[in-house]
Amino acid sequence: MEWTTDPILGFLPPNHRAPEGEGGIFFTVAPKADLSANTTIANRSSIVFDYNLPIVTLVWRNAVDKTTPTSQVAALPTTVQSTTFTIQWSGQDIGSGVRLYNLYVATNNGPYKLPKTRRYLV
Repeated sequence: MEWTTDPILGFLPPNHRAPEGEGGIFFTVAPKADLSANTTIANRSSIVFDYNLPIVTLVWRNAVDKTTPTSQVAALPTTVQSTTFTIQWSGQDIGSGVRLYNLYVATNNGPYKLPKTRRYLV
């Protein structure tokens, strides 16, 4: 448990075969409430192993999206002659775009619930 100057003997092994020497960092940022739409928030980090020079990561950028997305379901058939029918929907988001939809289903005016298959990618 002594300090070493030999990087081969360090805590994180060399990355000869991924992911044996890989690491990661995760963090959460709460932007200021008064930021305007499309403001860019940029972050990066530097990694220091023992006595080596810092390894500076690439910059990660996110833009503030203050526009609420909208979606709508196309009119459903008034009567259904089969146990299957097609549902069509669409959505818009000016900022970051629409990535997925959660489709809630109600039977006979019951409560809306998420079915087992519930996420629909765009």
